[in-house]
Amino acid sequence: MHIVYSTIVILLISFLGFNTSWAHDIEVARFDIAHNGNTNYSLAIKIDRNDLINAISTTANGSLSIEDQIKKYISKNFGLTFNGTEVEIELNKIQYETEMIFIYGKLVTKVSKVKSVGIFNACLQGLADQNNIVEFDMNDKLRSFRLTNDRTSTNFEY
Repeated sequence: MHIVYSTIVILLISFLGFNTSWAHDIEVARFDIAHNGNTNYSLAIKIDRNDLINAISTTANGSLSIEDQIKKYISKNFGLTFNGTEVEIELNKIQYETEMIFIYGKLVTKVSKVKSVGIFNACLQGLADQNNIVEFDMNDKLRSFRLTNDRTSTNFEY
């Protein structure tokens, strides 16, 4: 009886340990926006390295550095409005990790009292199952949204 249980355990470990056919890549990126007082807002983006590099390589401009290509791509595919006014996004740090790219920046706005927010996010939407999670934290109220190929923008009130 002990041999039967040992054999079953070994088979299970072998199957689960070496068979990755049940696993799949989850296409997700995070965009975190935080209000830091007055008109100061920070932006932190966490995005899959290979997916972003592949996305910018389709429109690559050889005269631009990789950092400038990333900034251009984000600028084209991600945008915000406060009270209907476009917000300028300044990206100031890009950090490369093995599987992720971390992009940090700030939002430049003169809007002092935000009543409505519009978010456009088409980053990596060429991927079939891409999900962009946007979290907006202002006045101790956290709002979270999932944007996809079918829904690349949203608006909300504060």
